[in-house]
Amino acid sequence: MAYLQYIFKRIGAMIPVIIGISFILFSILVLTPGDPARTILGEMAPEEDVIALREEMGFNDPLFIRYFRYVRDALHGDFGKSYTSGQPVVKEMADRMATTLLLATGSLVYVILLGVPIGILAAVKQYSLSDIATNIITFILTAMPSFWLGLLCMLLFGLKLRWLPATGSETILHFIMPCIVLSGPNMAAQLRMTRSSMLEVIRQDYMRTARSKGVSERRIIFQHGLRNAMIPILTMLGINLTSVIGTAFVVEQTFAMAGLGSLLITGVKAKDIPIVMAIVLFIACCICIINLIVDLLYAVVDPRIRAQIQKK
Repeated sequence: MAYLQYIFKRIGAMIPVIIGISFILFSILVLTPGDPARTILGEMAPEEDVIALREEMGFNDPLFIRYFRYVRDALHGDFGKSYTSGQPVVKEMADRMATTLLLATGSLVYVILLGVPIGILAAVKQYSLSDIATNIITFILTAMPSFWLGLLCMLLFGLKLRWLPATGSETILHFIMPCIVLSGPNMAAQLRMTRSSMLEVIRQDYMRTARSKGVSERRIIFQHGLRNAMIPILTMLGINLTSVIGTAFVVEQTFAMAGLGSLLITGVKAKDIPIVMAIVLFIACCICIINLIVDLLYAVVDPRIRAQIQKK
């Protein structure tokens, strides 16, 4: 019961955040230069038709009236129609969402499967050759922008070696290289956080006590060490997941993938308000949900946090 109350409380706290993001974004899109009516009808449309459409769709109404009308329709599941294609926004996003979600999920798998184990190994083998090599690689990945790393991978693995397709999103093979590129900087951050968190735990007295009792090294590292180092690791994992969602748009453009990123960029260029609003709100909701899940995982790995939630 306490967990349900905590979840509902956090969801209630998300609502003002979503409202604030939606209002600020809507205001920016409405107040910046550009005429949606002209976008819908085309540059060659007569001025009389543009004026009539502007009045029909309420583009001449005050900002607050337009915003409240948008919120009312959105709460009923109607996010409008794209100004450029004329298709419902929900349909436009549904056609491309699978690409973005698959790209983000694959990248997160790389981050978890490589960042956490290598970080643990680097902490256990501190100052060894593998630790030094790991630090050098993480510094390079952290400093290298995703689009530059993507271009290098396309030239090497796509064009020169021809191991993987360079662009597109038709098959699973098309996702291998973008997922690796997208996970690179995030994996480096996860690895460094795992290493530093494990180093803190390894130096604790209870770790030396466990060794003196004859407990196996594997059990000491994973049962005593990793469990007590999980809070910073989970925090960085949540940050990396939100970063993956945001950076996925850049990687989609680099590899010419038909995902939400290309749709958002096209919408921004055309000032397609329904498209931009829906995608940004989707991202904001995803980030809020990720933060909620990470907070709940804190309670799973740390009994002290679990006890605090149960008391509230």
